[in-house]
Amino acid sequence: MNPGPGWRSLIGLRRIDGWAGFLLAIVCVVLGAAAFDFISSASTLARGSKALGSLEYSGTLVACALLVGLFVWAALRIFKGNDGALEGKETVLWSACLLVTLVTGLRMFH
Repeated sequence: MNPGPGWRSLIGLRRIDGWAGFLLAIVCVVLGAAAFDFISSASTLARGSKALGSLEYSGTLVACALLVGLFVWAALRIFKGNDGALEGKETVLWSACLLVTLVTGLRMFH
């Protein structure tokens, strides 16, 4: 039995793998962190200036989180070796996402 076309084929999206998916995920994390910063910020600046400030903050936050994720992956690779280490892009991305979520949540509720 053929279930028919999937939902992705209906909207014309192709599967994203590799570096394109990694970069897309990073852009989504930056935009998400910027949105939460924009919402939680008590700034009296104009909306455009506030949005640019939020994007700058979230870009810096994600860049630092990616560096921490890179260090986590390097440490895993050193301690577990090449065979035991997880895939690099996924480890860096998930570590960065967790760190960004933690920092954004703490900042939002502070």
